[in-house]
Amino acid sequence: MKLEVLCNEANYSSVLECIFNSANSKVDTICTPSGLLSRIDESLIKEHCTFSAIVDYPYGISDTTVRIHDIILAKRRGAKSIDLVINRHDLESSNLASIRKDFKACLAACSEYEISLRPVIEYRLSDWAFVMDLCHSLKANNSSEIIIGTGSMVDDLTDNIICCKTIEDQIHIPVVSCSPILNQEHYDIFYKSNIYTQYMNKTVFTEFKNVCLDVVNNEDKAMFIKLYQFCRNNL
Repeated sequence: MKLEVLCNEANYSSVLECIFNSANSKVDTICTPSGLLSRIDESLIKEHCTFSAIVDYPYGISDTTVRIHDIILAKRRGAKSIDLVINRHDLESSNLASIRKDFKACLAACSEYEISLRPVIEYRLSDWAFVMDLCHSLKANNSSEIIIGTGSMVDDLTDNIICCKTIEDQIHIPVVSCSPILNQEHYDIFYKSNIYTQYMNKTVFTEFKNVCLDVVNNEDKAMFIKLYQFCRNNL
């Protein structure tokens, strides 16, 4: 199983911390919103990490021209692949034609600049039948991997695993799961599922785990306030 880290922190020091932690945890890829790539020194990208740029995160509602512009900028800034968030309005309305048109245009841009493209589907916005039709269509349009979930919505670990395994088994395409892993038990469950790749917000997970341990060991009001504030700011 591969491991990728989602780093969507807003400041440069947090990005560097994520790079350091990932390098020490044998992470395969660091994924960041495309705008953050400009803050990362090019030598770090070349020598230490493989970077994937998340375009139009987290809602995918920008115009196709804007998304293509982001793809080109991400390539110039050192990204090795593009994670393209599928438009949430198209998912909610089951507009397969609109999604296919946008994806083909973005894929053409990626092909021109020799960079791979992975669609990101927030599967909870649509019904299951449409999600499966969409995955079939994306595979037919040369998608080599599909990412399930953005990590920006409330999700259920079991639901996510079932969704990923069904897509892998029935459509025969590698799936990257962006599932809500918050503790070791969750990770063990996911690991046993044998899904192709886990897409994890490692920075949030580490901090969440530490805060929870503080609450268990010190049952006082201050620690519960700390937990509340963290969840409000990060989840």
